[in-house]
Amino acid sequence: MDGFDALVKAIANVNSGFTIAAYSIAAVVFLSRLVLTRDKSSSSISIPPSLAWAVIIAMVILGTLPTLANTWLEHKRMNALTVYRVTALVLNPEGNPVSGASLRTTTKNIASTGPDGTAEVAIYKATLPADGKVTIYADMESEFLHGHSEIQLDKDPNPSLPIKLAAQGNAMVSGLVEDERHHAVPDATVSILGGESGRTQADGMFSLKTNASVGQEVRIHVEKLGYEAVDQEHPAGREPVTIILGHVSSNQGRHTRH
Repeated sequence: MDGFDALVKAIANVNSGFTIAAYSIAAVVFLSRLVLTRDKSSSSISIPPSLAWAVIIAMVILGTLPTLANTWLEHKRMNALTVYRVTALVLNPEGNPVSGASLRTTTKNIASTGPDGTAEVAIYKATLPADGKVTIYADMESEFLHGHSEIQLDKDPNPSLPIKLAAQGNAMVSGLVEDERHHAVPDATVSILGGESGRTQADGMFSLKTNASVGQEVRIHVEKLGYEAVDQEHPAGREPVTIILGHVSSNQGRHTRH
């Protein structure tokens, strides 16, 4: 019989979820024909209808097993996933890949780009926020360039994203102005070359905006009547700077301290 031969062939070729499904379909078609065309006077194979339908139902169930199995395995794979490996491509302001950029997710450096401008960032699933969104930061301190991109981590364990660097140009400089005896100097004029100017508060503190990126050195000029003026270099956006003004009458000139 053609139908029987097809069923045997399908069974012989069962070696994957797809061929199991093909085998099940072939079996259902074959058995259905036997039930629907059953003729007691015929010399063809005769199977009791109850048994045939039981086998058909079993074949239908068997045919759905590959799909159910694949769904279960995918669910298990996602639950077993503990680390996302994100490939980041870091580009300079002109859009070219750059090497040597440092990548981080918070404040911890976790990767550095290679010659092709890419780096793999490992992010543990347990550290993800509820929405699965993570921001990856890229810094190139030598060029005072910084950038960041946000990515949604979900089913793909190996996603990728570009990060374009740019000069920030708005880093702050803060610090304290005091005299030789380490007393605060209020109302002193503080100027950032190319940036803001202002006066120190009653406690001698100041905070001004620069035109530089984080880590880029700027020149700070401080003066007040009765004191020697001071010019001092300090990295923008870093730890506070301490500037010491010497009294003119002390003849000690000017002093600086980082």
